[in-house]
Amino acid sequence: MDNISKGLDKINIYPNPASDYIIVPYEFINCEYRIVSTNGQLVDQGKVSEDPINISTLTTGLYIIELIKSSENKRYSFSVIKD
Repeated sequence: MDNISKGLDKINIYPNPASDYIIVPYEFINCEYRIVSTNGQLVDQGKVSEDPINISTLTTGLYIIELIKSSENKRYSFSVIKD
């Protein structure tokens, strides 16, 4: 897990761990996002809005969300836990 989280910035993506949705900080509203699994597979993408990002179709595991701004891209990790 250290290799995955190394170099990732810390922001408040919550809840973390999550099961159905995640909320991205307001500063990233209108940014594009991509969610990838730890093996690099793209599992979701879209545009950040004021609504939570639906992750209910993701399986239990660690994921990385990349937030794409015009000046830079930021990557953050989060966990999905299903019952």
